[in-house]
Amino acid sequence: MDTAQAGRSEKYKMQTTLRLPKTLSSNQAAGLVIWIIGAFTTSLFITQLGITPPISYILGAAIQWILTKAETPIWRNQSYPMIGLIAMTFDVLMNAVGIWPYVRDQFGNTDLWRMLADLTQNSNPPTLLMRFAIAVIIGVAVAAGPEYFFSRKD
Repeated sequence: MDTAQAGRSEKYKMQTTLRLPKTLSSNQAAGLVIWIIGAFTTSLFITQLGITPPISYILGAAIQWILTKAETPIWRNQSYPMIGLIAMTFDVLMNAVGIWPYVRDQFGNTDLWRMLADLTQNSNPPTLLMRFAIAVIIGVAVAAGPEYFFSRKD
């Protein structure tokens, strides 16, 4: 194999290894946006541990990528490996904990809560259990959302 062929061969290997779509479908774009939100909520959790930005952002993205890879068989309904179940649990919890300060302190001040209070004729602030449930539901949505959109056709 001459040098020119070897160069083309290496270029081909690099292209197949780092193959990225030239355009994103709307579903892929939605999945990417939700994935970035997950990386951000994970970085918020890491920041709460005392690791400051930008390192917490880098760690948040790296951890989110690893968790996404481990969770993929579960979200695609292929298998339920123990590492995937553990990763999914941590992903949901890190997302929920990342947004917890906002849900805990601000959810009762939102128009969504006021609307629910008006509908139920209940002027009490949301209970701790209600705020916890909201944080976990958001955590699950952020963990599951990217795979849902990545696997759908436009």
